[in-house]
Amino acid sequence: MLKTTLTPLALVVASLSAPASANLIISEYVEGGSNNKAVELYNNSGAELSLDGYNISLYSNGNGDLTSPNNTLDLSGTLPANGTYVIVNAGSVDELKAKADTEATVTYFNGDDALVLTKGGVIVDSFGQLGVDPGKEWSAGGVTTKDKSLRRKLDITAGRVDATSAFDTKSPHHLAQGRTARHS
Repeated sequence: MLKTTLTPLALVVASLSAPASANLIISEYVEGGSNNKAVELYNNSGAELSLDGYNISLYSNGNGDLTSPNNTLDLSGTLPANGTYVIVNAGSVDELKAKADTEATVTYFNGDDALVLTKGGVIVDSFGQLGVDPGKEWSAGGVTTKDKSLRRKLDITAGRVDATSAFDTKSPHHLAQGRTARHS
């Protein structure tokens, strides 16, 4: 059974060049110390959503080859309207694992890696910038990704579909550090 409520976890992205709305978006990103990593996906539609055909992929250390991710998780099942799906690292602390719908190695990221959410091979959302290794973290205007929990701003309902475009953590279309959780 999928969980539809969370205490603060952490966020992710949105886009300048996206469609008006996407059904599934990355809503939170947790990049904690050690293995305390997680990603939350959010069904922003008013209907149940099949996760079949969706996957989320990790591109590490500046990997820019969309056809060769370092790790991928194929999603399946259904997600209720306005529901969330939480993916955590199996090595996370029990408190974080208690929020999980699944544990997966796609969460073996650091603050400088990229994530891409696709459906049928088409990008519907992304975090970071493919082909760029920013060093230790993505950072701008005091918003960083290393050892941080980040949440998508509540008014962002479309994914960041150009995974090769510059990733600016202070952009209103990308991240919000310390905002209220979408679901708590």
